[in-house]
Amino acid sequence: MKQLNQKGDIMDVVIGLVIGVVVIAIVLALGLIILANFKTASTSTTANTTIEALITVLAGIPAWVSIIVIAVIGIAILGLVLLLRQR
Repeated sequence: MKQLNQKGDIMDVVIGLVIGVVVIAIVLALGLIILANFKTASTSTTANTTIEALITVLAGIPAWVSIIVIAVIGIAILGLVLLLRQR
């Protein structure tokens, strides 16, 4: 694992994590839009029920993403504090 010795190193890690979270959010949003289109186009009751269940499950993911973002921010702040304390 890479040693984080400078503020720039910590910010590089944080930026990578932020980009990852943004990509996950975009993919999730596109997936929900596509599933909604499948639901309106489907004539099968079983397919509609399955798609509704999947949409319900996927709709709960943004709550976890926000928790992950808060944890990453906390870790970044802790890393900066520890880095400044070593000097």
